[in-house]
Amino acid sequence: MDTPVQVPRSWFGRLKLAGLFASVALVALITGSAVFIYFYSASRQEASNRVKDQLRREGLPTTPAELDRFYHNSENADRLGKEFMVVFAKYNAMNEKVEEIPYFDRMADAGERPSPEVLKHMRAHLDANRDYMGDLRQLVNTSRDVRFPMDFSQEFKMKFPHIVPIRNAVRMMAIQTQVLAEAGDADELEATLKDSVLLAETLKKDPVHASQRI
Repeated sequence: MDTPVQVPRSWFGRLKLAGLFASVALVALITGSAVFIYFYSASRQEASNRVKDQLRREGLPTTPAELDRFYHNSENADRLGKEFMVVFAKYNAMNEKVEEIPYFDRMADAGERPSPEVLKHMRAHLDANRDYMGDLRQLVNTSRDVRFPMDFSQEFKMKFPHIVPIRNAVRMMAIQTQVLAEAGDADELEATLKDSVLLAETLKKDPVHASQRI
């Protein structure tokens, strides 16, 4: 019986065969990925639709426009939000960077007491904003049902004009508690702490995660 003669493949033939196998593998990979993405997207869409159906049954918004109408559902709360923004505009930083105001971004550590020079600086900043703080604290005690001027229909372009002013106002009250503690005014210190909590609670109904992390 004759032994078949094996003709050695040339390098060029081997490369062509390897290229063919690589092409088949690439097509299989792309097809598999496309199928996976399709079914994954479909399952995500199905889950999203279930959530939306549940929200609709509970009378809750499912679109940015619906959310905007849902949030701004009280004329009185909208009016109060605008009043807050007017008061916030009165804040006077005395041409300082807020980071340079002593204790503006933190409370004193346990046992730490501000130096006389720091206390002088803090009192000067509070005196420059006395009217602002008075108006703000009066407004805080009016109501915590506040709707700030946000347009949820803008989606990712939506602005948050109240976040920084509220944060700065709470920090101002923290400075005030330091000064009051040094002066031994326990009653006013307690009232200031209460008002700072009330101010923070104006964000409770903000349906935005960023507001809750202020």
